Amino acid sequence: MKLIMLNADIFLVRGAPGVGKSTLTAGLKKLFPRGVTIEVGPFLKMINAFQDGDKKQYSDSLELISDLALRYLEKDYRPVFIVGPLKALRVQHLRERLPAEVNFKLISLYAGNEDIDRRIDGRVIGFKDKNVAHVVNSDIMDRILPDDIRFDTTNKNADQVFQEIKEYLTAKFSR
Repeated sequence: MKLIMLNADIFLVRGAPGVGKSTLTAGLKKLFPRGVTIEVGPFLKMINAFQDGDKKQYSDSLELISDLALRYLEKDYRPVFIVGPLKALRVQHLRERLPAEVNFKLISLYAGNEDIDRRIDGRVIGFKDKNVAHVVNSDIMDRILPDDIRFDTTNKNADQVFQEIKEYLTAKFSR
């Protein structure tokens, strides 16, 4: 597969559980042998006593994730993909922690709630709280952030979403 050279240092891929974030980044990993993917969910699980809803632990973790992403950039790993169900406020906080010279891109995935429910119901493992998924999905649909690259994944399979985003990234951000 041809390597795509992007003029972006960090891509934040956000979306509710079930919209295709992990599947998308699995495909993107193959295109970027010098890239790095940091998934927020597994990162949070590294905290032994992590409590769902603990805003301080979550905020501390996002701070550490942004620091880690910058360290990877210092070592010339590019791009860094940060993947998670981040609401608009968390994206803004993470973005504020990055130096101005870091080229940051935001990809937001969303879907209809019925589609999210169907995908979550089909999971054998993974996050299954539909109410939380709907809240995150609603935030993403309702709060468009500056330079937000948005993709509706409703009624699309993983291959369709990957191809659509790959084509967009190639056309928009290739050097």
